[in-house]
Amino acid sequence: MSKVTKQPIYLLDHKMKWKTFKLLLDKLVKEYGPVPEQGDKAIWELMRDRQFYCWFDDECPNDMRMGFELPKDREVLIITNPSK
Repeated sequence: MSKVTKQPIYLLDHKMKWKTFKLLLDKLVKEYGPVPEQGDKAIWELMRDRQFYCWFDDECPNDMRMGFELPKDREVLIITNPSK
């Protein structure tokens, strides 16, 4: 019996710069709920301090997921700062 394979998750690297994080958020997240004015910056700082993970996947298109643990049985691809 073949195992069902799920799409990978795209984990944001904790070393990601603010400019890159904001660009990804603006391009990939289509709709925001009610967010405080500095909400994006607070999320980035918590991710950078390794308080939780931020990732994109096919289960929530056009949205960024956050959590204390990564989904099990999924391949993890890391999105880092662009290299020059």
